[in-house]
Amino acid sequence: MAGVERTGSVLRAPSRGLDLGWMRGLLIAFLTLAGSSTVAEAQTNWYVDLTAPSYGNGSPALPFPSIQRALDHPGRVQGDVIRIRPGVYDEELVITGPGAILEPTAQGQGTVVLDGGRTHRILDILGPARVRLERLTFRGGFAGQGAGVRATDCLLEMVDCDFIENQIDGTALFPEGAAFWASGCDLIVSGSSFCEHDEGGALALTDCRMLLDDCIVRNNARFSTVFGPASGLTMTDCWVLMRDSLFTLNGMSSGEFTPALGGALQAVGGGLMVEGCTFLSNWNEFRGGSMVLADTHATIVNTTFTDERSFDQYGGGAIYMHDGQPVSVDLIGCHFEGCRAGEGGALYLTGGSLTANDCRFHANEASSVFFLPESGRGGAVYAYPGSSAVFTRCIFTENVSHGDFDASGAQGGAAWGNILFDRCTLVDNDATDESFDPGEGDAGYDVEMYQTIAWGGQPDALAGLLSLATYCDIEGGFANTGNVDVDPHFWNESIADYHLMPSSAGRDGGDPLEPLDGDGSLRDMGAFPFVVGAYAPDPQLACSSEPDSVGGVATIGFTGDPDLTPITPFEVIGEGLRPNTFGYLFLGTNHLQQPFSGGGTVCFDNMLMRTALAFTGGDDLVPGSGSLSEVLDPALLLGLGLGVGDPVVAQYWYYDMGTGFAQTDALIFTLQP
Repeated sequence: MAGVERTGSVLRAPSRGLDLGWMRGLLIAFLTLAGSSTVAEAQTNWYVDLTAPSYGNGSPALPFPSIQRALDHPGRVQGDVIRIRPGVYDEELVITGPGAILEPTAQGQGTVVLDGGRTHRILDILGPARVRLERLTFRGGFAGQGAGVRATDCLLEMVDCDFIENQIDGTALFPEGAAFWASGCDLIVSGSSFCEHDEGGALALTDCRMLLDDCIVRNNARFSTVFGPASGLTMTDCWVLMRDSLFTLNGMSSGEFTPALGGALQAVGGGLMVEGCTFLSNWNEFRGGSMVLADTHATIVNTTFTDERSFDQYGGGAIYMHDGQPVSVDLIGCHFEGCRAGEGGALYLTGGSLTANDCRFHANEASSVFFLPESGRGGAVYAYPGSSAVFTRCIFTENVSHGDFDASGAQGGAAWGNILFDRCTLVDNDATDESFDPGEGDAGYDVEMYQTIAWGGQPDALAGLLSLATYCDIEGGFANTGNVDVDPHFWNESIADYHLMPSSAGRDGGDPLEPLDGDGSLRDMGAFPFVVGAYAPDPQLACSSEPDSVGGVATIGFTGDPDLTPITPFEVIGEGLRPNTFGYLFLGTNHLQQPFSGGGTVCFDNMLMRTALAFTGGDDLVPGSGSLSEVLDPALLLGLGLGVGDPVVAQYWYYDMGTGFAQTDALIFTLQP
């Protein structure tokens, strides 16, 4: 399998490592520039007011009547500030001489709008200039490239600027970048927005370096008249760092012979690093609902992709890695949910390599219902032969490959292709056809698993599609070294908590030749290692109360922490009980929900103890005024044979003259150090 190392019969993920040094260096360089030449201390303030007389001289008392007059003034030098008073300025601006700082006169005194009237470009920056634009709105520009701003061979900083409804001239040879177009520039863009551009995409860059920080790219569209730009950001041979930015509702349609690539972002050549960004409800009629990557290296960290769509037979609902061009992608701590395409609901690889660490894939879908029958493969991920993907400590839940009526396309609920799962957890991923007959399983094609848990979904088909699995817990079984077929005992699957309980067969069930886990024990299976004392969920409510004969429904609660060395005593409280009766607190293990006579549930299987009979108190005239409480002393719990990491179920029972017994809901807690 491509991209996977072997030692004997043992699978190992390649130790490629993540080279982030160049991006850190780029960020440092940008910040240095931002603090020096780009925003050098002003030498002179020049004032502009569109209501000023034509003989204005740029002073506060007698401003220039236009921005271009200020830019062209022979006395202006690098570092001077052009302060613009509020208003709507319809000018075709050009900066050719010394750089400039353009900003409103003061915050809170109104908006400065630069309006192209849908007849001309608003601002053209011709290098080598150093320019800063701050708190300006660019609206209604019209040009073949960069209708709002076009920048060439310059150093440009844009802070808190808004670009809206700029328009591309569709008759241009290469129409792109309705809001902003740049070539050969160093760019710092922060706190800015690029919205409502209905043709040509919002931003287009060539041979640039850019820091995009805390920006919004929203509701931009593009009809692909040439093979190329995305509707949000298109970058060619650029080095870009994006942080804490939102891309949403960007969409792209294809022409008859011009496929669209990348709904929100397209990167060809250079490098891309994305940190802490959000991609929401972007779409593409062809491939890559969020982004298309080609001939580039991308590192994407702590970023979410939600409801991304590719309306293509193949596609990749969120990310499409383009074929025929070398591309490598590293995903770290990312989340993909509700993404959809014909194949590869979240990710589609036609070439190159991908590594994903500590990522989540939930409820993504590959569907042939709207595409050709042979699509519908790889609910979350599709890796075409020749590409490779390695997932480490990742979670795949409720992803589905949805085929046509004869299920010919439903393959790989979680993934399909050249893929290695290393210490991953796969739960309830399905392959199903339109009539909901089983398709071909949890994972498909040349899928290999190592120290992984695969539970739920289509277990009967899963084993037949795996090429190799070792030290795994696979529902339905797979005969090989270290594999088991037993309930993995997750903490609480109902709330998607897939940490292992102490009783899990996955605990210490990994490869004994691997390095030990953090607690000094053998390697565990699944995405979350079990480390004694390192993880315990907060106490959780479970099961249901038994109504008493007067209609009361009692509840359980707590104060303090369930620690063996508590700072605050751990007290379990029952409230809403029938007054002036007697009850117990039961402690047990093995959480279950067994129906009880009046509609409630018993919440434990193995009873450890019950406390002494206690009086509920309260007022007979006030239903539900009774209560019970019990402080659980560490010595008591240790005496029951419990230790750190052990889960305990607590539930109050009390006498009820009408029904005999009633009980509260239950509290599940885990002993902590």
